[in-house]
Amino acid sequence: MKTSKHSSIISITGGKGGVGKTISSIHLAINTARLGYKTLLIDGDMGLANVDIVLGIHPKYNISDLIEKDLSFKDIIVKTKFDVDIIPSGSGIQELTSISYVNKLQLLDKIEELENEYDYIYVDTAAGISDNVVFFNGCSDICIIVVTAEPHSIADAYSSIKVISSKFNKKNFYVIVNMVDSESEGDKVFSRLNAVSEKFLGFSLLHLGSVPRDPQLQQAILRQSVGSFCYRTVSGQAYNRIVNRLFDDIFTKSSGEEGYFKKIISYTEI
Repeated sequence: MKTSKHSSIISITGGKGGVGKTISSIHLAINTARLGYKTLLIDGDMGLANVDIVLGIHPKYNISDLIEKDLSFKDIIVKTKFDVDIIPSGSGIQELTSISYVNKLQLLDKIEELENEYDYIYVDTAAGISDNVVFFNGCSDICIIVVTAEPHSIADAYSSIKVISSKFNKKNFYVIVNMVDSESEGDKVFSRLNAVSEKFLGFSLLHLGSVPRDPQLQQAILRQSVGSFCYRTVSGQAYNRIVNRLFDDIFTKSSGEEGYFKKIISYTEI
């Protein structure tokens, strides 16, 4: 079991929309909880909530209430039958799409309250490289990039890595290649992205694994029952292998830097 005093923060991003960030976040969180770790999933797609919709849950509060009503995260946490706690985002709330620097600091203070409550905190970020997206990825201990074989997905993933790395001097990026037709396709996509990173950014990425295209998963999304199908689909089995690799090769070496969320304050305002 995890022995670190502080939570490990894992952000999931990718640049382009539609690459499967939310589905990846849900699978990673549920598989982590299955291993017996206290796990929290934050919907960081501010203004366009996705996690609660995909899981078919109906939260009473969301992140906007955190700011407007000065609630704590504990007030808005939703318990699920998958042993993963959820912090929902707000849907259709324009003010959340670009929260102020002061509000970001307020969020940091509130998130820090949770650092002794959970072993692992996953953050599902929005598409693109907006201030909110860069903020959440900059705060994380580990940044996971979700990418597909589409050329613009690879280009957007590289752009995300470049911006986050430049802003926060981060070099620990891990890649999931999603919706592949074969393992070899996943390896080729990763190799292309990694080659660009090595050439222009000066550091290598780490390939966590590839997830096959899965019609059964698409049906689960339509039925808002993804959580219940995590263990029974070919994509779910792929995510399980990815989580095992995270724990075997990565989390044991990255136990969560002390107060990492607080360190973000020392950077330029975003």
